Amino acid sequence: MKKIILLFMTFFTFTTVTFASFPVVETESTEFVSSNQAESKAPDSKMIGILLGVFLGIFGVLIAYLMDDDEMVRGAWRGFLWAIAIYVLIWILAIAVFAGTVAVTA
Repeated sequence: MKKIILLFMTFFTFTTVTFASFPVVETESTEFVSSNQAESKAPDSKMIGILLGVFLGIFGVLIAYLMDDDEMVRGAWRGFLWAIAIYVLIWILAIAVFAGTVAVTA
């Protein structure tokens, strides 16, 4: 029991000596970082994003993410969704037009 108490006393002595052995000087440094999100990196980035999304699909969206331009990424997602909507619409129209033309002979 004496050894445990001595060990704790030694531990607490060293921690207080360690903290008191050098002066602590605190200085407040404030850095203001201004970011203008409205300004895009390229003036045509929205149109480029839409074209990437329409023609390259999900790969165009990934390319837009690699370009690190928020407006281009949003345009790529919009173009990708428009391409999917047009694709589904074409399939629905094709099924509606050609559904009655198949003749079944028995």
